[in-house]
Amino acid sequence: MVFHGVGGSIGDVLAPVTTGTLLAVLGRRGILNAYAILSLLLAFTALWSFRNISEGLETQLKAVDSMARREQTKRLLQNRVLRAITLIKGL
Repeated sequence: MVFHGVGGSIGDVLAPVTTGTLLAVLGRRGILNAYAILSLLLAFTALWSFRNISEGLETQLKAVDSMARREQTKRLLQNRVLRAITLIKGL
Protein backbone atom coordinates (compact mmCIF):
# COMPACT_ATOMS: atom_id res chain seq x y z
CA MET A 1 0.00 0.00 0.00
CA VAL A 2 2.86 2.34 0.75
CA PHE A 3 4.44 1.74 -2.63
CA HIS A 4 1.15 2.60 -4.29
CA GLY A 5 0.99 5.92 -2.43
CA VAL A 6 4.58 6.77 -3.36
CA GLY A 7 3.93 5.87 -6.98
CA GLY A 8 0.88 8.15 -7.02
CA SER A 9 2.91 11.03 -5.60
CA ILE A 10 5.62 10.55 -8.21
CA GLY A 11 2.97 10.48 -10.91
CA ASP A 12 1.46 13.73 -9.62
CA VAL A 13 4.84 15.41 -10.09
CA LEU A 14 5.96 13.80 -13.34
CA ALA A 15 2.69 13.96 -15.29
CA PRO A 16 2.58 17.74 -15.80
CA VAL A 17 6.31 17.88 -16.59
CA THR A 18 5.99 15.07 -19.12
CA THR A 19 2.90 16.63 -20.68
CA GLY A 20 4.63 20.01 -20.98
CA THR A 21 7.66 18.43 -22.61
CA LEU A 22 5.52 16.46 -25.03
CA LEU A 23 3.53 19.59 -25.91
CA ALA A 24 6.75 21.41 -26.75
CA VAL A 25 7.94 18.55 -28.96
CA LEU A 26 4.82 17.00 -30.53
CA GLY A 27 2.07 19.57 -30.37
CA ARG A 28 -1.51 19.11 -29.29
CA ARG A 29 -2.59 16.51 -31.89
CA GLY A 30 0.60 14.51 -31.52
CA ILE A 31 0.06 14.24 -27.78
CA LEU A 32 -3.55 13.13 -28.22
CA ASN A 33 -2.40 10.41 -30.62
CA ALA A 34 0.35 9.29 -28.24
CA TYR A 35 -2.05 9.16 -25.29
CA ALA A 36 -4.65 7.25 -27.33
CA ILE A 37 -2.10 4.66 -28.44
CA LEU A 38 -0.75 4.29 -24.90
CA SER A 39 -4.29 3.87 -23.50
CA LEU A 40 -5.13 1.17 -26.03
CA LEU A 41 -1.88 -0.64 -25.30
CA LEU A 42 -2.51 -0.57 -21.53
CA ALA A 43 -6.12 -1.74 -22.00
CA PHE A 44 -4.95 -4.67 -24.12
CA THR A 45 -2.29 -5.54 -21.52
CA ALA A 46 -4.87 -5.49 -18.71
CA LEU A 47 -7.31 -7.69 -20.62
CA TRP A 48 -4.54 -10.12 -21.54
CA SER A 49 -3.21 -10.38 -18.00
CA PHE A 50 -6.66 -11.00 -16.46
CA ARG A 51 -7.81 -13.56 -19.02
CA ASN A 52 -7.53 -16.59 -16.67
CA ILE A 53 -8.33 -14.87 -13.40
CA SER A 54 -11.47 -16.85 -12.60
CA GLU A 55 -10.13 -20.34 -13.32
CA GLY A 56 -10.27 -22.46 -10.21
CA LEU A 57 -12.03 -19.74 -8.23
CA GLU A 58 -15.07 -21.86 -7.39
CA THR A 59 -12.88 -24.59 -5.91
CA GLN A 60 -10.98 -22.11 -3.78
CA LEU A 61 -14.17 -20.47 -2.53
CA LYS A 62 -15.70 -23.79 -1.50
CA ALA A 63 -12.55 -24.73 0.41
CA VAL A 64 -12.64 -21.61 2.60
CA ASP A 65 -15.47 -21.49 5.09
CA SER A 66 -16.72 -18.47 6.99
CA MET A 67 -15.00 -19.46 10.24
CA ALA A 68 -11.60 -19.57 8.52
CA ARG A 69 -12.28 -16.15 6.98
CA ARG A 70 -13.19 -14.74 10.38
CA GLU A 71 -9.97 -16.08 11.93
CA GLN A 72 -7.88 -14.67 9.09
CA THR A 73 -9.52 -11.26 9.52
CA LYS A 74 -8.77 -11.31 13.26
CA ARG A 75 -5.12 -12.13 12.57
CA LEU A 76 -4.87 -9.29 10.06
CA LEU A 77 -6.40 -6.81 12.49
CA GLN A 78 -3.92 -7.85 15.20
CA ASN A 79 -0.92 -7.22 12.95
CA ARG A 80 0.79 -4.05 14.24
CA VAL A 81 2.66 -3.38 11.01
CA LEU A 82 -0.52 -3.53 8.94
CA ARG A 83 -2.28 -1.17 11.36
CA ALA A 84 0.64 1.28 11.23
CA ILE A 85 0.70 1.26 7.43
CA THR A 86 -3.06 1.83 7.33
CA LEU A 87 -2.81 4.69 9.84
CA ILE A 88 0.02 6.39 7.95
CA LYS A 89 -1.77 6.02 4.62
CA GLY A 90 -4.93 7.48 6.15
CA LEU A 91 -3.11 10.63 7.20
